[in-house]
Amino acid sequence: MRRSSQYWRYFRYALPGLPLAALGLPFYIYAPLWLAEQGGYGYTLVGAIFFLARISDVASDLPVGAWVDSRGSHRMLWLGSWLLIAASAVALIALPHPWPAAALALAIVLLMLGWTGLTVPWLALPVNLSRNNIDRLRYNSSREGMLLFGTLLAMLAPAILAPAMLPSALLVLLLLLFIAVVLQGGQAAVPASQSLSFKEAIGPAVVCEHAGQCDSRHGVAALYARGIECGRRRAARFTELFFSGLNRCAILVFLSEEAWRCALLANRAV
Repeated sequence: MRRSSQYWRYFRYALPGLPLAALGLPFYIYAPLWLAEQGGYGYTLVGAIFFLARISDVASDLPVGAWVDSRGSHRMLWLGSWLLIAASAVALIALPHPWPAAALALAIVLLMLGWTGLTVPWLALPVNLSRNNIDRLRYNSSREGMLLFGTLLAMLAPAILAPAMLPSALLVLLLLLFIAVVLQGGQAAVPASQSLSFKEAIGPAVVCEHAGQCDSRHGVAALYARGIECGRRRAARFTELFFSGLNRCAILVFLSEEAWRCALLANRAV
């Protein structure tokens, strides 16, 4: 009985990964093409809007992480983020296109903001669910497995479902995401004296110093958000090095060093 209860806890935590992955892959791969061709916006406008929306998404990660650390991730945060995702996604599918460019940009930005409001506290939640490293590993493994399963479903959906069924599939996934969100527990706010401020989270201090100053429960959402930013900055730097003609050995040395720093940040956070 106890083992069944443990499996349920892992499954309950991982459940948002299925609809998030199944919704995320089509949004980033199929939605731009559909909007450009079927929506009548054209590739230039859609590309510019998605570029600006991604910039806003990058800018929102750290503030959301700091907000979760200072105020906690209560159920209203989960539900509010789900509402942003659901309202934006349903509007993009159900309402006739084309829209004014500003309205399309607003819908996509709000959708990505809701996405951040769900994923940042969700990634940090295992630290509050258990203080046992093995349990945390199981939570994280179950999450990644569910994300992989959702990605496979998204890849198979165009071959299995007729185009007319895709709006219904969207509603089913949003309903599943709502159920998964309701099942999630909250994350308590971190005491102000023991958490990273937003200034500290984005400051130039060494990653090791930030990780060393934090207990396993303190400032974790800000650390995860900073880890996301860390990966994005490293990817941008890699692109710069690659196109500048730097030799492959130097690039590999750079990647190994920066990957170690990002891994240290994530590992010390948990």
